[in-house]
Amino acid sequence: DGLIGDETLTGTLTTTGSDADDYTYSNDEIIPDISISSDVDNYEITYDVTLTITPKELTITDATIGDKTYDGTTDATVTDVTFGGLIADESISGADYTATATFDDFNAGTGKCIFLTVEAVAGSVVLQNYSLPDGATVLEGYTIFKKEIAVTGGTVPDKTYDGTRSGTVTAVTFGGLIEADSLIIGEDFTATAEYPYGPNAGTEANNYLKMATITVTLNENLNYIFAGNLLTADSPEVSSHILPIEITYGMVDVSYAPSGDGIQVSITVSSDGMFPNGLTVTHTPAEGAGSTENPFVVEES
Repeated sequence: DGLIGDETLTGTLTTTGSDADDYTYSNDEIIPDISISSDVDNYEITYDVTLTITPKELTITDATIGDKTYDGTTDATVTDVTFGGLIADESISGADYTATATFDDFNAGTGKCIFLTVEAVAGSVVLQNYSLPDGATVLEGYTIFKKEIAVTGGTVPDKTYDGTRSGTVTAVTFGGLIEADSLIIGEDFTATAEYPYGPNAGTEANNYLKMATITVTLNENLNYIFAGNLLTADSPEVSSHILPIEITYGMVDVSYAPSGDGIQVSITVSSDGMFPNGLTVTHTPAEGAGSTENPFVVEES
């Protein structure tokens, strides 16, 4: 204000500061570089101004974030962040900022997104001249690997002899599951049991004990995998029992025939359907009256 007629004033007022901040000046605190279209000496120039240096905006161009194995959380680990927009010869160290990163979800998979948030540490000299991105920066191409587990045991209920090695599985135990997780038989995996030592009933002396092995197959969409990146694994042997079958006898046919020094007795009986052709019980007494050394032999007719 105050110029005569159409006279004009041009010039600059330069702050003596270099860091981002507000700088307020009054008369004679700094010398302006000013020219007037007539003669500058015709005027007394006064000023009261605030000059502002605004922080330079930075971008996040990259970050060092490791892939991880499924742990039931979205947490990601950041070890370094690369910034774009720095003035030449200036650099930012890990002591100047804090960085947090999270996966888009906690499930295992590839090509996952990570949300990275960076904040300046209070008192950082270099970052007082810069502004960091607001909110999260989205980075792509990360992986959460499936967690390895093992079949540690299970339950194979006792059964009655049926001529097969197969059994029924009612429960399976796993090692390595995240504490909050559980796997449900029939929904998350299938399980079958086999008696590897044959289909016969156990011995009475051993309480009909028969060891069984459980084979588990995981669904492909789970966050878990077995060793070797396999979906199928076997359990250690678990205790079970195969009990002898109780046969109900129907019609009985008895035949006698000479056999050496004794008489061979054959008895054919009909069962309750387990043996459609019936059973034959054969006994050949040993030599000598009253001997019981020779056993009875039972076989399907």
